[in-house]
Amino acid sequence: MRGWFAWLTVGLGCARPVAPSGPTVERALGPTEGIAAFARLYATVRWFHPADSAAGASWDSVAVDGVAVARSARTPEELRDGLRGVLSPVAPSVQVWVEGDPVPPPTVPAWDGPSLAWQHLGWSFGGDQAIYASARLGRGHLRVTSQSEVTATNGLGGDDAVVSLRGREVRVSARLRVESEGTGAGHLWVRVDGGPDDAVRSKVGWDTPALRDAAWGNHSVTTRVADDATWLVFGARMTGEGTLWADDFKVEVRDGGGWRAVPIRDGDLQDPVTWWNFDGWGYEAAVVEEQGDRVLRLAHTNTRPPALFASVPAPGEAYEASLGAGLVARVPLSLPADPPGPPAPPTRRSTPIGTTPTCASPP
Repeated sequence: MRGWFAWLTVGLGCARPVAPSGPTVERALGPTEGIAAFARLYATVRWFHPADSAAGASWDSVAVDGVAVARSARTPEELRDGLRGVLSPVAPSVQVWVEGDPVPPPTVPAWDGPSLAWQHLGWSFGGDQAIYASARLGRGHLRVTSQSEVTATNGLGGDDAVVSLRGREVRVSARLRVESEGTGAGHLWVRVDGGPDDAVRSKVGWDTPALRDAAWGNHSVTTRVADDATWLVFGARMTGEGTLWADDFKVEVRDGGGWRAVPIRDGDLQDPVTWWNFDGWGYEAAVVEEQGDRVLRLAHTNTRPPALFASVPAPGEAYEASLGAGLVARVPLSLPADPPGPPAPPTRRSTPIGTTPTCASPP
């Protein structure tokens, strides 16, 4: 009963550290055990591990890679090694071991000085009126829980314009420049939705490439339009601290050996009644006048928030708990604030998967 209760509380995201219960019996993992264990670890690392590399990571990509590893693991040892491999680029100080094995010493030594640590006030859905927030102490900026983005759908949704593009290659291009701070980056992206539920059929550029060029430059992304496509959505996206400017959006379809323009509304941003939609939190997003031209600007605004509450993790404090599937994990909740760590490595793909905790910190 005690073991069952410990497993249940971990699943609720508010568990106490669980001591190893003895040697692990050699066994095969069930079909969902590995995925459930990864989900518990993923939620804790994503929302409480304070490293710079974790703050700037593409957690959608981490989720995709982690589920693939967890699904294929046949033993606790395979799962341990796979999860270490997935998390090491973004959270190298996280430790995972098999229950019953010798408990490893902490990877984070003691230090004197400022610390990095997350604080979460509830579960933020984003939006200007959100009453919840998240702060990463030691770097002076908020996590953007709903990233700013702009989209254009008029003229390319639910009509003959999209039907004529089905099965063909489409290119979206624009001029962009980005003034980036820290892990901030800009993105040009395109998404195709289709079927009766308008499900995502392809999504390109949402995370990569990460644009940080301060000078104006021409950029493009291409995708194949699904045979049941009903919408083609595109736009610019700014993540992290910094400002993105964009102009001269174009949509083209491959026609023989070249590209043929597809009409869109307000691609040059000159229409006084803008056809662009803005969605985000922590940014000012608007079409603005600059040097006699109208351009799109996404500018991060939350740069120096105070601590959300007095309680903060102590230097060296970590969260240790059983994950299930025969594994135990230790996640540092505070790290030395100096010097800044490296940015996250380039990501490969993105599929929205994840869980956001509602407690201020793991108990």
